[in-house]
Amino acid sequence: MSPWKPHPFLTPCLAVLVLLSAGCAGGPGSPLPPPPRALGSQYQAFFPSRGRARAGESRQTPVRAPRGAVTLPGALALALMGNPRLQAFSWEVRAAEARRIQAGLLPNPEVSLEIEEFGGSGERAAFHGAQTTLTLSQLIQLGGKRSKREKVAALRRDLAGWDYEGERLNVYAETARAFYDLLGAQERLAVAEESLRVAENMAALSARRVRAGKASPLEETKAALQLAVSKVALEGARRDLDLARKRLSAAWGEAEPGFERAEGDFRSLLPELPSLENLRARLAANPDLARWKGEMDLRKAALDLAEAGRWPDLTLGGGVQRYEGTDDQAFVLQLSLPLMVFDRNQGRIMEAESRLSKAVAERKAALLRAGAALASAYRSLKAAHASALRFEREILPSAGKAFQAARAGYEGGKFDYLQVLDAQRTLLRVRLEYTGVLSSYHRALVEIERLTAAPITPKRKLK
Repeated sequence: MSPWKPHPFLTPCLAVLVLLSAGCAGGPGSPLPPPPRALGSQYQAFFPSRGRARAGESRQTPVRAPRGAVTLPGALALALMGNPRLQAFSWEVRAAEARRIQAGLLPNPEVSLEIEEFGGSGERAAFHGAQTTLTLSQLIQLGGKRSKREKVAALRRDLAGWDYEGERLNVYAETARAFYDLLGAQERLAVAEESLRVAENMAALSARRVRAGKASPLEETKAALQLAVSKVALEGARRDLDLARKRLSAAWGEAEPGFERAEGDFRSLLPELPSLENLRARLAANPDLARWKGEMDLRKAALDLAEAGRWPDLTLGGGVQRYEGTDDQAFVLQLSLPLMVFDRNQGRIMEAESRLSKAVAERKAALLRAGAALASAYRSLKAAHASALRFEREILPSAGKAFQAARAGYEGGKFDYLQVLDAQRTLLRVRLEYTGVLSSYHRALVEIERLTAAPITPKRKLK
């Protein structure tokens, strides 16, 4: 019996089938996030380099924690490079790009070998009468499924980029808020320290007046009580300051802060507030809103992909069959096509249509939510701005003069201690309220900058 020989036309036919099955897979593309918004664009943000990453690898250069004093630009630069949450979003962009590559790949061809009528009796003993069939088959997806699937994956990658940009602005805003909160905590500590010094001076002055017979021992007791209250307030201010330092250092992934203090212009204010209409015109730059164009495109592409599922997929195969008994060969052609009788992808099409309608409502809700948030932040900013100016021009000078007059009158025997204590408490309350107003002002300003994705400058510094 002659050995098995391939048919002369078998080799070129198989080669053509292999070439057809190989196809042309999608390239790696450009998995970059969208261009950064104006807010914080001068700082480099963490984004992984191209190439495969081993499991658990971060490819991050550790940030160098500051020592001594930290400024707002320094804190922002550290946070945008070292914030773990932003790093997670950046890796999701890479993962979405990998899914896009996978979506563009063709199904793998299948090879099968079938041997019949062997190992029996008589003429079918051993392989004397066996029939051997070697086939190569390929699934051919009709209806443009592969290109539409790749388009869906590409749009999802683009949305991951928008989510990354939104998180970059979130990290920027959270870091700025934490920085100004720290400046406010330092101001409150300074007020508490000064209040303690005043209480110590008043306690010493009361003791001298009691020894000189100019005041009753009750005044000395009240002064000592006020001194104790000032010490408690100072301890509370120190604890608040420690918490504020930890919140700021957590922005760049540092559990225990290595810096000592924050340096910045806590009393800087805008000389004139922009109009609300002007700010509303900038909302379009907000990545939380800009992403909705891509989201609508994604929902439409998902509907196109679902409708392509109505088309059946063709399985085409070919090969050669060998008859050992007669030493003959023949071609084999296979063609398989499912009958779209029951499953015509109706459910997925209805789901995609519903999700498209849902996206229209979600987009409108996002626009309304952003507009309401901007209006609320603008009201807070306007109120805090007016209050800060009034504190600077009227309230603080008046409270300071009243305390100085009460203290001088007490030393001269014109006022009793209760009048001095009331003036001291008024001054302390005014200074703390002023610090609170400035904190509210900066938080509202940061919120507006986050919503409009752009800085608001210039500012002027209060006395």
